[in-house]
Amino acid sequence: MKKIVVAFVLFPLLSFQSVGKLVKTKFNDNISGIVPQSFVIMTQGDIIRRIPSSHTPLAAYTDEARLMDFSINVSVSKWKKDDIHIAKDFFKATVFHLYDEVNLIKEEMKIINGKQFAIFEFESLLKGDGISKKNLRKYTYIQYTIQGNNAYVFSFNAPLQLKQKWQPVAAEMMNNIKMK
Repeated sequence: MKKIVVAFVLFPLLSFQSVGKLVKTKFNDNISGIVPQSFVIMTQGDIIRRIPSSHTPLAAYTDEARLMDFSINVSVSKWKKDDIHIAKDFFKATVFHLYDEVNLIKEEMKIINGKQFAIFEFESLLKGDGISKKNLRKYTYIQYTIQGNNAYVFSFNAPLQLKQKWQPVAAEMMNNIKMK
């Protein structure tokens, strides 16, 4: 019961907080973009709890309340740059495989700063298991690209309750990704 009361108190307070300024950020020598100034680099513990992947992300950021996150993952791929239109269907299948329910808001191919991306924006439901029983509803904006022998995944996640506030921020962040 206390958790429910805390959630009703915290979510309205957090939703009125300012997103703040977006600042240029260099993620590595070849990738840059923008993130909210209030975001911090995730700790190793944050990464373990928040990013289900066998690979450590190239970059991972979260807000101070640990509600929103932005990450860049890279994996070795057999796809070639020109295969991005074919790979898009595989990326989409991966999205639908990860969640119990997916409400797809947007699916498109887009050139951002000279690079072709497969973009998916969606709401999701991950049902609680036998231990947790807690359902997790999220808003996600994710985009994929292929460079060299690697697939790059740029992902922004927020609680579904905060979608209206963070949806334009996620789009702006993703539209400012630059890759050399």
